[in-house]
Amino acid sequence: MTKNELNLFSTQIHTVLLSQFSQCFLFFNFFSSKINLLNCRLEYSKTLFAAGVERGGSGDLLKVREWQKKNERALADAKKDNDFIYHERVGEI
Repeated sequence: MTKNELNLFSTQIHTVLLSQFSQCFLFFNFFSSKINLLNCRLEYSKTLFAAGVERGGSGDLLKVREWQKKNERALADAKKDNDFIYHERVGEI
């Protein structure tokens, strides 16, 4: 692959990651009683971010590492809310 092809591939991977992260909160805003689904999607997003950073190369055009940190903070907050308030079982996607 050429450098331009790698940059395009990296950008595509990172765009998918950011859209998955955004969908977590869009979904949660419509179904606010479903904290377990938010946790589930954030966990899935966390695994996607890890794979994307690993496979996406060093090109960080979309500041994916910052978004990865935001995802981890949101996941920690959602887990804390679930543990203290909702006590719902967290499934898998």
